[in-house]
Amino acid sequence: KTTSQTYKNRRLTWNYGADIMYDSLEDHFYTWKNVTGTNPSWDNADLACSKLNLLGLKGYLVTMQDKEEAHFMLKHIGNKLGWLGGSDKTKEDEWRWGEGPESTVDAGKGTLFTKGRGPTKQVIGYANWYALEPNGDDYAQAGRHTDAEWADRPNKDSSVTGFFCEFGGLGKSPNFDIEGEADMRPACRGFKE
Repeated sequence: KTTSQTYKNRRLTWNYGADIMYDSLEDHFYTWKNVTGTNPSWDNADLACSKLNLLGLKGYLVTMQDKEEAHFMLKHIGNKLGWLGGSDKTKEDEWRWGEGPESTVDAGKGTLFTKGRGPTKQVIGYANWYALEPNGDDYAQAGRHTDAEWADRPNKDSSVTGFFCEFGGLGKSPNFDIEGEADMRPACRGFKE
């Protein structure tokens, strides 16, 4: 029950165990996987996510579709640097989400989100590149910074500490019936009168 007079979507998050998070606005689950060994590759992260299954949902490297999703993930990884599911490995300077539901768009090429590079790039949809990125490498990574800005890196990069796997959007999501009441005390940040 709420006393609010506004009827807008609210973001609720749940943690399932130590490493599974659920985001109600995206209706997706996420898990962070730490990388072990030297020179963790994008290819290995991609393969590891594709082998995961959660509640019947196939895993894939995360695809950030908006600023809210990016901040949701950043809140959970802290000062870590991780792979994203975007790359321009198929066609140079044509950045696409080749993972998850976005991979089925444009005749299976994936959702285009950036064309070009550096300060002259054209952003299509949501992208959060550093000003001079992408700059010639083929795989997207994010994290470790206040706004989770992205950089492009080579397939193997020793600075990467892990990756997010995402679950949802491919097939039917499981239904959840949540009953009960809770007192919610939202925190207001940056509020000025």
